[in-house]
Formats: sequence, C-alpha cells, structure tokens
Amino acid sequence: MSQLIPVKYGKKEYPEDITPSIEELACHFDVCSLNPSMDYSLHTEYSYGPRKFRSDLVNKNSTLVDSSKKGVPELWKGGEWAIEFSTFLEELVGENNPPAIIEIHPPFSNYIKGLEEFIEIYSIFELKINKIFPNTKIFIEKGYNLQAGKFYDLKRYGYGQSIRTDKREKAFPKDSAGYPSTAYSSSN
Repeated sequence: MSQLIPVKYGKKEYPEDITPSIEELACHFDVCSLNPSMDYSLHTEYSYGPRKFRSDLVNKNSTLVDSSKKGVPELWKGGEWAIEFSTFLEELVGENNPPAIIEIHPPFSNYIKGLEEFIEIYSIFELKINKIFPNTKIFIEKGYNLQAGKFYDLKRYGYGQSIRTDKREKAFPKDSAGYPSTAYSSSN
C-alpha cells in the first residue's frame, strides 16, 4: 500500500502534526549551490522561462548554455547535452548526500523528432547518472509550457501521467485501477 509522503517545499509550512521526510530543491540552470536539510529531490531545469546562465557550474558545460532559444533552455538536445546535464547535477550536489530523487522534464515537441529520440538521449543520461548516484530514483514529469510549446504527451505512449525509472524498471504504466503507478512511497 502506497503512503502519501509530505514533501517540504520552500518555506511552506505543514500543520504541526505533519512532518515532511523529504524536501524539493530547485536545481535549474541558474542555481549555484544546494543546502539540503534532509533527504531531498532535485527539481531540475523545466524551461519555464529565460535563464541568465550565471552559474559557473552550468557555464563550463557549453552545450547546456548553447541549447537555448531566447534564453529558454531547450532540454535533451542530444547525447552531449545528456552527458553535460549529468555532470552539472553531479557538481551541483558536490559533497552533499546524493539526492533521493531527481525530477526531470521531457523536451518540447518543437525540437525533438519524437519520443524515441528523447528516450535515446535520456538513456545516455540515465546510464551516467546511475553510476554517480546508484540509489537515486529518477522521475520524469509531464508538463506544458505556453512560452515554448508542448511537452511530449506521454499518455499517448501508454505511460499514464509520468514515467519513473530506476535501475530495475524502465516505465510504470497505469495500474489496474487506471492510476499512474508513479507515486514515491516508503515502500519503493
């Protein structure tokens, strides 16, 4: 049975009787450092709007910086992008404990040929990041951005609302009740 796990988000407070066991940390391309206070989830670049790319960590990865349109990062632009993205995350985590979760976002449909191309590029990232953080779970969030176009609709490919991957499993489609089987729980 899955449990709802409260996630600490910024300075938002839960009622006294609810204690979060994990926190979400911003990890977009303008973040320069992390300061986790408990187990954490890295909420990585989501391409909501333009970035300034002022972080030395991101600037030494030229493919990440060059893969943008009017300052808005274009995610998953190729194999080199995937390698540099994993390097960026590794260096950003630095001496901190590894993240419990890395939450990534799919590419927009206006610059990737299809889901197969995304999965091919993502696989390069997954292989490298699993060597760096072998016990970290990777969540792929489905989303939509009015500024840059639509994300790939993963539901069209039978994946429910999102895909969760780890070393043992590639995708979690909807369960028998029709719910996405992607919830993070203490039993995972």
